[in-house]
Amino acid sequence: MAHANKMKRKMSAYEAALLIKRQVANVTDARLLARPESDDGGKHIALYIECAVPDSPLPPLVKVALEGLHEHHWRLVSIKVPHGWVEVMEDFIGRD
Repeated sequence: MAHANKMKRKMSAYEAALLIKRQVANVTDARLLARPESDDGGKHIALYIECAVPDSPLPPLVKVALEGLHEHHWRLVSIKVPHGWVEVMEDFIGRD
């Protein structure tokens, strides 16, 4: 995965976060939060998705929508959280 970080990205982190949030919002009613983050592997877009049961798999349409960042060379980390967590996170870090 390290090679993806050296590839030229076609859009900024902010634009990539907005793109993935729009694509996933088109196929689900779940509350979402997309934001640029970084870890030991480099920069990526973190997408927080509220789910009733966080251990359950993502719906197939959401999985397809998550592939939207591959062509722009951004790594995407999807994180399923319980209902209400996105609102708390937005209050803590600030809204988009």
